[in-house]
Amino acid sequence: NIIEVEMEDCAERSAETSGKTWKSSRASWGLAPTTVPLGDEVKKVGGSEVVVHIAMEYKITQLGYACKFGGLGQLCTVFMDHFQGPEAILIAPLYAQRKNSEAVLSRSVSNFVVPTVVLGVEVPVTVYELRFGGLKGKQGGSYYLLAAPTLETSGKVNMYDFPDEITEWRFLSCFNQAAAAVLVRLYDERETRLLTNIHDYHGALSPWYFVREMVRRGCPARRIPLICTGILHNADYYGSYRVGPLERRQLFASVFDMSLPMMERTLLWDGEVVFLQGLLRYAAIMQNYEGVCTVSPRYAHRVTSKFPFAWPWSGRLPGILNVLPWLEEEQMKDENDLESLLERKREAKRLMQVEWGLKEDPDASVAMFIGRMCFMKATDVISLAAEHALRHLPNLQMVIGGPVADKFGEYTVEKLRMLKRRYPDRLGVLGGFIGGTVRDHLLAGADFVLFPSRFEPAGLVDLEAGIFGTITVGAQSGGIGKVPGFYYVQQSDVTEELALQLYRTLRRAVNSTPAKRRAMLQRIRSTTFKFSKFESLYHILWQRAADAADARESGGRAGGDLFHATPEQMAAACLAEVTSMPDVGPIQEEEQFYWKQLNSLTVEMREDPPLLGFGATGRRLRRSMSQFSRRLSSSNLGQRVSRTAIDVSEGFSLKASRQGSWTGRKTPPR
Repeated sequence: NIIEVEMEDCAERSAETSGKTWKSSRASWGLAPTTVPLGDEVKKVGGSEVVVHIAMEYKITQLGYACKFGGLGQLCTVFMDHFQGPEAILIAPLYAQRKNSEAVLSRSVSNFVVPTVVLGVEVPVTVYELRFGGLKGKQGGSYYLLAAPTLETSGKVNMYDFPDEITEWRFLSCFNQAAAAVLVRLYDERETRLLTNIHDYHGALSPWYFVREMVRRGCPARRIPLICTGILHNADYYGSYRVGPLERRQLFASVFDMSLPMMERTLLWDGEVVFLQGLLRYAAIMQNYEGVCTVSPRYAHRVTSKFPFAWPWSGRLPGILNVLPWLEEEQMKDENDLESLLERKREAKRLMQVEWGLKEDPDASVAMFIGRMCFMKATDVISLAAEHALRHLPNLQMVIGGPVADKFGEYTVEKLRMLKRRYPDRLGVLGGFIGGTVRDHLLAGADFVLFPSRFEPAGLVDLEAGIFGTITVGAQSGGIGKVPGFYYVQQSDVTEELALQLYRTLRRAVNSTPAKRRAMLQRIRSTTFKFSKFESLYHILWQRAADAADARESGGRAGGDLFHATPEQMAAACLAEVTSMPDVGPIQEEEQFYWKQLNSLTVEMREDPPLLGFGATGRRLRRSMSQFSRRLSSSNLGQRVSRTAIDVSEGFSLKASRQGSWTGRKTPPR
């Protein structure tokens, strides 16, 4: 049975549960509480006159230089351009292959070089400093952009796309060490305690590099001049790497220029490196579990219930719902005039249909999706549901667009392009970024926005679409469900079942009466998300972290019961001797030889599959690879090669039938 939910009044539910959010992460709806509204004159938080943001995504509005891939980039832009309070500083990589990067370098007021060490080799990082005044009277901010060849290895479109694991390690190591060096420089210039705000896991190790430098200077562990807070925009991606053998741990520690005790104390969880642990453990040990939040109350409950490394944060992890400042201004335009909003939507629909090559029909119901094409956003579910919807709902038009982020996105684009051949004037598809007036016309001209995400930390598109009078149709997951709309509860993780739920919910929305849609639009327009409340909540979060740091400095409780570590023990681990890279050089040529042999055997499997039915290739492969793995038993490469041998020789077990055909549990590797 499919359970469909239509939100009647989210604002009332928000008010009912908002008081419970800080005590428990089980608050299910709407806005987090606001109890201490702060005025425009707040210039300090916890004794710090600056808030230093460390992030991978950002936008320099004054130069039109955008490095955004999702909601993280939008929120960083909000902090830099619209936030009241202390001066905002952003530390982020400089992506040289991006448009307008030359303008960024030309506007820098100064630049300096900070040293980082990767695999025992010094890698200099050039830091470009830019300063701008704030927008609309807000206080200005500064950007410290990090430039080095190691930091330019990520994808040109997706900054999280790396060719291999070791390249990603080198990037993260260089980024965190350089960010910590900039923090040290800011501390030396200002001689005051710093407040940092780390976005997701990518900069989570920088506080510990800062601790190491301060302790080397003789600073007591309990008086580290750093308040570390963090925002979990998407904790489902937390930077997990398997480091089972001792040699692999040594390799990881050598890449990140740290000792094994430092790695185990700060990052290790259940035999694997969890990069997000760097942030969580600093807040737990140095600030008594204060200073970290997620981007919605329901997502906070998901994080603390699903991920074992976050279980200690159960009931301690608040959720602050993302709010964009310009939405409130846009909402004020037609607050009490629904007719003018509908008139603008009719014109936007006409322009949208022209831009996307759809049939110009003012009476058609248009459903659209705009966002990343990936597993998380469930775009493969949309592609399956679209086939049923376009076949059975003749009055429906659909527009699906956004950048491709993974294999699920590639599948979505290919399937929808095939579907477009059957419905050329009813379906629009674009596998790339959508911006400018095209995006505005899409948000304002559509009748419904699809939001079937498998998991969604916050979601901003539903807020933007609601302001433009577009109703949400989607799954009641995480941050989705903030505004009135047509929702379903995910009762299965089977793609076909999720597609059926989405189709039925969309059918219900398309078949709804005009009067019902008008009433729902009126409720959407009356649902408010105040940016002032959003600001005050983050000031409260930062102040509570500062109070916990004050308690630590005064000799009070500093946390650490779960990990059995005190600030002094963490400082000692940071001071331990840096681990050198394991010596695996003499084996590299021999490893390449066996990889070539493995590839030739794979080709043989593909060209003559029935051989595996008699076990000839399998036996030869096992014999050669087991000999090689024994010779590598003392190396971190051994487990990787032997595991590959097992996968190929046993995992690809094929059965030859009498006709000579074959079937396998997996496809042979390329």
